[in-house]
Amino acid sequence: MLDLKAPRYVSPLLEFVGRRLGRAGVSPVAVSALGLAATGIGAVLVAAGKLLVGALVIGAGCALDALDGAVARASGRASARGAMLDSLFDRLGETFMWTGLAYYVAATPALVALCMLCLGLSFMISYLRSKAEIAGIEGRGGWMARPERVILYVLGVGSGFVTLMIWLMVFLTALTVVQRWHKAWLQLPR
Repeated sequence: MLDLKAPRYVSPLLEFVGRRLGRAGVSPVAVSALGLAATGIGAVLVAAGKLLVGALVIGAGCALDALDGAVARASGRASARGAMLDSLFDRLGETFMWTGLAYYVAATPALVALCMLCLGLSFMISYLRSKAEIAGIEGRGGWMARPERVILYVLGVGSGFVTLMIWLMVFLTALTVVQRWHKAWLQLPR
């Protein structure tokens, strides 16, 4: 949802900061790597039970990741390789987030299983977008694109409402898988 509606409001700020970083000689890969590193550090903090700090560091890491494309465009370094690396780092970041949380809830096997389900469903959402785009059709949409997943995760973990967040994430990401699949299915030729 934010994936479709937020760019009108957020893009000008990202482009502004991206231009500044690009002019300063910051590479888009460095921005992506820093975002991934921050997400990994945040996940370790979550695993250690430092939920608020870990969630905030993860949020900062994911916010940094939103800048890499703006830096790439501003510096004239946008490329298919960069887009692929960004996608890889996004999936690694989500893996770090859910692994950290799974470790934190390890005493409750059902929550660990739900964390793994959340990770798998998140990957399905990205997978469906990728397959749709390969087929030349629109692959975006649904309630829980990556920005929404990160926001829900950060709010749920940071506030300590971990179990509620995990259940909401399972339901909403599963719904998004169905939404994206249905949207793509309708666009495909018979």
